[in-house]
Amino acid sequence: MNMFIMRHYYIITKLETIKIGYRRELYDMFTRQYPEMEISEQRIADQRRATVTRGLLSKPWLEEIRAQVAETFQTNVNTDEETTQPTDANRESRSLENPQTAENPELDKIKIEFYKALKKFEGTDPTIRYQIPKQKCSRKLATIITTINQEILPEYLKYNVTNFLELHNTIYAAAVATVRLSGARMDRQIDRQKLNHTQNKTQTPPRGRRLQKQTDDLRKDIGRVQQAQKGNTSNRLQKHLRRIKKKVHVHAKHDPNNAHIKEILDTLKQKLSARSQRLKRYKEANERKQQNRFFATNE
Repeated sequence: MNMFIMRHYYIITKLETIKIGYRRELYDMFTRQYPEMEISEQRIADQRRATVTRGLLSKPWLEEIRAQVAETFQTNVNTDEETTQPTDANRESRSLENPQTAENPELDKIKIEFYKALKKFEGTDPTIRYQIPKQKCSRKLATIITTINQEILPEYLKYNVTNFLELHNTIYAAAVATVRLSGARMDRQIDRQKLNHTQNKTQTPPRGRRLQKQTDDLRKDIGRVQQAQKGNTSNRLQKHLRRIKKKVHVHAKHDPNNAHIKEILDTLKQKLSARSQRLKRYKEANERKQQNRFFATNE
């Protein structure tokens, strides 16, 4: 996530040559990429500043990202200046059946893995393909991604992709090749129902669950006391009322004990107000911690 912010920051500011008015555009790009996060424009700008000042991304990584953006700008300029058209022989040499090999052995290895993935997943249903695991940032991974983006995908997309399905298959094959070359496994099928359940499941920490339970119990007790005030004399309610009186017979350290039902109700309402405020503060603090952890672990 930090890499995404820094990369698009360099793109928007044209390698920090235009530093005015970038925040809104950077915020729009971030919300499109991560729609599940409710975050402000100021928070994105603060995270960009913290990434640089606090070293959330090392200087070599920042230089690598900056170099990639600079190469992208240079590639776009060179592409605009090109006027020659490819011949039929060049188109045939770049086809899937006869991939063009390079003298660089690393590039040749990446191309072989890319074309193997293309052939394996061609025509398959995208919803049942292998799940691509999350990768840890490393120099090896950055080198593979840069090679695929600059040496393989441009020429293949230019001459072999004619519809959206072919484009999807090409991007997926590039991701598979990257994962395999970086040493990760690709042998787990996607379980859509389990994946959606995991993504939608919210795990509340134990402290949050305790505060929520205490708040719910206080609301129940208040309802029971109010029912007793209205004249409900059921045995079950009287049993709960005896328990509540025993539990909250002391209002404060220096005050006399609660003797009347109105005093008990007042004590319960004050306890509920205090617990609710504590629960609210905990949720806000926990949300900030989760956002900070998300920025720190997802580059």
